[in-house]
Amino acid sequence: MKELITKEQYEYFEETFNKFNTTLLNQSDDDIEYIIFEDIIDNVVSFLHPIVIDKLLEEKYINKEVYDLCCDFRKQFLVLEEKSLRSATEIRKSKEWLDLIKLADEIKSKLWR
Repeated sequence: MKELITKEQYEYFEETFNKFNTTLLNQSDDDIEYIIFEDIIDNVVSFLHPIVIDKLLEEKYINKEVYDLCCDFRKQFLVLEEKSLRSATEIRKSKEWLDLIKLADEIKSKLWR
């Protein structure tokens, strides 16, 4: 299996926040559920992994503030994903999911373009 270079890892990392943000709430229920539980989960597990974000920080793709926010985001996402009922309705009503989406918006606003 080909190892991704840091630039490619950053692109997938950034894609996470381009898909998981406040605009997600405007999608259909099926799209929300697919994006979170089929698509974004893979990015969170792989491209927000501590080894990857350490590398992104080390190579200056992200700063320390974004690094710290991403550590919090990953931890919260994995907890919610594990305990959640996996429904768009729950996501739209849950304070925890809405807070996580706000955190994603904050991270996205701090990424270098």
